[in-house]
Amino acid sequence: MLLHTYKRCLVKGKSGKHTSSHALYGHKKSESDKNQWAIDEPAAEIVRRVFAMTVEGMGPYAISTQLQAEKVECPSYYLSINGCGNRKNKDFANPYRWWGTTVIYLLERIEYMRHTANFKTTQSHSRANGVI
Repeated sequence: MLLHTYKRCLVKGKSGKHTSSHALYGHKKSESDKNQWAIDEPAAEIVRRVFAMTVEGMGPYAISTQLQAEKVECPSYYLSINGCGNRKNKDFANPYRWWGTTVIYLLERIEYMRHTANFKTTQSHSRANGVI
């Protein structure tokens, strides 16, 4: 079963389709084609601001402090209230808590430059003779 799922994912990824189960912050799955991402404007505006603040010379921790002071919902909370992401069943003590590492994560993702980035990492598998 695992190998079959892996092969399906491999075919999907090599064809240029996204292989993740949910879209990144700032995106949502397209209503017309589940294999495509559409822009989620409210979140995309925050992503654009993060990149703009970086270009202006602000560091990731200064950006996170400013977003928290402005009470901007953090990505995990935003995705959860929209029924997406890994933490959709989690309670958030502070939905406006931005971390510097969250900002760094946003800045390092090449998907924000409109590239599909499949198979960035490999992992050793116990049932395989080599690296998958």
